[in-house]
Amino acid sequence: MKQGYRFFNLLIPFKTYEELKALSAKTEKPVAEIVRQGIDIMLINSSCKSSKEKKNE
Repeated sequence: MKQGYRFFNLLIPFKTYEELKALSAKTEKPVAEIVRQGIDIMLINSSCKSSKEKKNE
């Protein structure tokens, strides 16, 4: 099943944006894709930690 999308504005410091632009040029990926991947990594790590905490209870 195809997943829907939600538009989201994000306010970040200019220095962070410049670093994202540099990474974008280096990896030849759009900044938006890099940000989405970062969010996915954080969500995966968060769910892994939650699973470990539940097992330890």
